Amino acid sequence: MNAEQEMQQWFKKHTLVSDPKSWGFVFDTLPSLDDMQGIVDCIGNVYTHFQRDVLDKNGVLSDVKMKESELRYASDIIKHIQGLKDLDWHSQREKEHKLAGTCRDNCLLLVSMLRNLNVPARVRYGFIRHCYNPKLPFIDHTIVECWDEKLQRWYFVEPMLTSSYCRDNKLELSAQNLPANFFISSAEAWRMASLDGSLLKAFSGFRFNKMWGGIIIRNCLIRDLAASVNYESLMWDCWGYIGKTEWLKHTLQAHTKFMSSVAELDFSDPNDWRKAKDIYLSHPKLRVTDINSLKLAKGSYQLKNPYSEFQGKGHLGGFSG
Repeated sequence: MNAEQEMQQWFKKHTLVSDPKSWGFVFDTLPSLDDMQGIVDCIGNVYTHFQRDVLDKNGVLSDVKMKESELRYASDIIKHIQGLKDLDWHSQREKEHKLAGTCRDNCLLLVSMLRNLNVPARVRYGFIRHCYNPKLPFIDHTIVECWDEKLQRWYFVEPMLTSSYCRDNKLELSAQNLPANFFISSAEAWRMASLDGSLLKAFSGFRFNKMWGGIIIRNCLIRDLAASVNYESLMWDCWGYIGKTEWLKHTLQAHTKFMSSVAELDFSDPNDWRKAKDIYLSHPKLRVTDINSLKLAKGSYQLKNPYSEFQGKGHLGGFSG
């Protein structure tokens, strides 16, 4: 099996996170793969972004709605959505009947559906301009990368770009046809900032802080690496190197050099992906172990290594199917 074939087979399989389990039947009612915009619109009918669609519009989220962003697994997300209102996903719902989540959550739903249809897909972690406005700073973000069997190529899909959102915000965009510079991968952001340190501030979101920008890029790179192997993390999950902000000078230099070597790899290239996968699986500070995570409704919690029960069962450990 060559690298391209291995990569496609790898991303056809569910992870512990993407597996819909008994809820896969919900996807049977969604449009066909020939209508990707229609699929994205259906997901948009049952999902709302807690920040972009609610808080940024002076809306209020109860603690109960805030906790929806803590839902980690596709099966739990789908179960919760169906419990809010058991309608098919073709119907637009009121916000109280939608999941209030993050960009990672609607990407996970799309990836879960595509893998259920045996289509290679994965969540990618990187950066976009806030609300797709070129005048606003970069924010960390996720989109979906999937395989087009007809065209024999990988392409990006942005689940946030529903038809209604583009229409209401006068955006000449669609979920599937994205400009080449629309999404910046975390590895590309690292390389850009390495060449021009002033860009660190641009990647820090609305903090406009170079140190914070460097931390965000590194953490996003590790999350993208994890999702390119076997774990689609929440946006505020911390493990290993993620969250570490204080270093001795000599260890910081070594850490930066090592992460630069990871960022030189193109996770969309099959041969580079193989190298990245081997690095991730062999490095204890990169692969997912015990997780510390935050709650939007205040507080934090710990999650024991989700793959501990699979240790010793081969490096595919976390995959089902």
